[in-house]
Parts: sequence; structure tokens; C-alpha cells
Amino acid sequence: MTTEQLQEVVKPSVFARTHSVVALDIANKVVERSKELGRPILDLDVSDFDIDFANAPSAIERTVMVDHFLKDTFMNLLERIIHNDCPVTRKQTVLFFSPHPDDDVISAGGMMGAMLDGGHDTHACYMTNGSVAVWNKTAHRHIDFLDRFVDAMSEADPSLASKLRSVEDATSFLKKSVEHCEEGKDLPIAQTLKRIIRESEAVSAVAELGMPSANAHFLDLPFYRTGGIKKKAPSDEDVELTYQLLCKVRPRHVFVAADLQDPHGTHRVCYDIIRAALARYSAGMPAPSAPAASCLEPNTVAPASEARPVVWLYRGAWAEWSVTEASAILPLSRHQLQRKVDAIYRHESQKDRAMFPGADPREFWQRAVDRNRATARELAQLGLPYFHACESYVIVWPEEMPLE
Repeated sequence: MTTEQLQEVVKPSVFARTHSVVALDIANKVVERSKELGRPILDLDVSDFDIDFANAPSAIERTVMVDHFLKDTFMNLLERIIHNDCPVTRKQTVLFFSPHPDDDVISAGGMMGAMLDGGHDTHACYMTNGSVAVWNKTAHRHIDFLDRFVDAMSEADPSLASKLRSVEDATSFLKKSVEHCEEGKDLPIAQTLKRIIRESEAVSAVAELGMPSANAHFLDLPFYRTGGIKKKAPSDEDVELTYQLLCKVRPRHVFVAADLQDPHGTHRVCYDIIRAALARYSAGMPAPSAPAASCLEPNTVAPASEARPVVWLYRGAWAEWSVTEASAILPLSRHQLQRKVDAIYRHESQKDRAMFPGADPREFWQRAVDRNRATARELAQLGLPYFHACESYVIVWPEEMPLE
């Protein structure tokens, strides 16, 4: 790091939630050095850094310059921590986009719970049906439940036998349909059964956080509906369906999965579809006059009818934002983290061993807990307040959504 770089960032603008490229680079160096030495940021000084002081001021001025930036970096990180129970104070409409039916609660379950607790009109949108990730044995278990239910009811009341015969025929048909499917390559009827399994799990999961079932929207985008791992290329129809939902819900805050490392690229495809739909939805709206992260500051954002949506990018299933990347960090209490885990548990078909776990052998709830706890520990190591767990978000305007 050079004197010129320090001089560029040691100014009031460093307190903005979004660093300049140079400021972010130096902030990363400060955080890395703090971790290397095992000392809080404010316990560091000029002697802890390898700085090129060519053409530099006096030794005292050098010390003051570095101290200033250390304090600025610390305060910048502190300002990113959401200290209210709910990050948005004024009642607004919130929409969580979820590529698969469980990504919302895995990566943003704490935030979803906070929004619901805060009285916001909170919705979830499931972009794909996730059917390909349901094991055949799971489908058989649901069919077996129906079989046993029909038998039990018929025995309890023989007069019901004729009425339940159609259900019995249906379960027999479903059983044969699933038996003829290879794992990960489903016939249409099996796709439908597995889709319904995932949908019922998603509704149960958000209900755990307090969301009414009517606020769960299932787009079932066409690009995903192949019955196998290989998907179709996204089309205008996928974007149109997403755009229509935006028009219906009219959200002020939109949460989008930016965790683009899932094994088969569905997160990436959904991200691009949302970006295109948001661009269309926001067209003609007044240009923003402040950074998107100013939504966290009371009385700084125009009413929903006058401003474009604020986009919150979340991660968590496959990776996590670093503390210097994040625009907002939401602390979670022990109770809030457990409630998030309880919501993840409702996705029973994805527990124990997911069909497509990627390179990480842990269950999704374990990944979520480990990452959220790790973020909290990192903040404490840097000298910031200690929390039980934390979720991290990057806040941008729709046109600022990164391509990579």
C-alpha cells in the first residue's frame, strides 16, 4: 500500500457503505492483518503494515494517517451492522426470490423472519420447482402415506371404500410412474408429484417464520422443466413470468440469490432472469439520488410509488460475502438462528443427504449455521460487537447488479 492510496481514502467518503476500489483493497488488507496478528483493528498501528512511504510526510503524520484509516475502517464496518430489530423501519413490501424452493430460508431465513416480525408485507417467489432434487424413495414415501391412509379409512368405515377407490387408483398410477423413472430423470407425472412435494415444504418453511401461504408464489419457470439435470436455455417467457410477478407484488425491497456456485448453474440462470425482469420493471422510474444502502437510514428513501426497488444480494448455501464486501450485516440471536434452522428443516426432501450437495458434504442447515456463526466470530475478532450469528448482504440498485 502506498501513501497516495492512503491519502485517497482518508477522507469523509470512506464512511460510505460502498468502498471505492482502492478503499476496499486497503480495508481488506487491514482485516487480513488483524486476523494474521490476532489483534483487533484498533489495536494495530503503523508498524504493523508494510507501507511504501516514498515522498511521504513526517513520521508523526504517517502514524496519524494510518491511525485515521484504521478508525475509518472500523467505523465503516460498525455502520454496516444493522442495530434495529428490523433493517427497514417504514412498512413496505418485500419480495424474496429463491432459485430453488429452499434457498430463501437457507441463505436469508434470518432476514425473512426479521421482515415478518417487523410487520412488512413479505413475499417469497420460488423460481423453479426443484423436482429433480427429490429422490425417488422420497416420492415413494408420500405415495405410501396415501396408500396407508386409504386402507385405514376404508377399514374404519367400509362405506368410504367406494369413495376412496379413485384415490387408490391414483396412488397405484403414481407408484408405477415413479418406478419407471431413473434417478434424476423423471417422467411428467413424477415431476408433478415431486414439484408438489417441494412446494408443500416451501409453504411449511415460510410458515415457520410467520408468512401466510398466500404470499408464497411458485413461478415454475419453463427453462427448468426438463425432468433431468440438463435444463433448457432461458427464454423471454421466463423473464415475462418474473416481470409479471414484480408487477403484481410491486416490491420496494427485492432479495436475490447471488450465490452463483451451485452445481448445475440454476442460480446463475435465475439471477440473469431477475436482472432482466428488474431492468424492464424499473424502466422509466426516477433515477436514484442516493446509494441503495441508504434504505437503512430512516427518512432517506422516496415512497415505493416513486422509487425503483432496492436489491439485496444474498449468499449462504455455497459461499458468503466477506465483511468488507457486505453493505449490511444482520445480527441473529440464538433464538433467531434456531428459528431459521427450523424453517430449513421443513424441507425434508433435502435433509440428511441432498441429491446435489456439491463439493461440500455438510447438510444445508449446517452450512447456514457454520457460515452465520463464522461471520459473527470474524466481527468479534476484528474488535466489533460480538453476536451469536450474522447474515451478510450487498445492497444495490437494479442497474448495479454485478454481471459476475
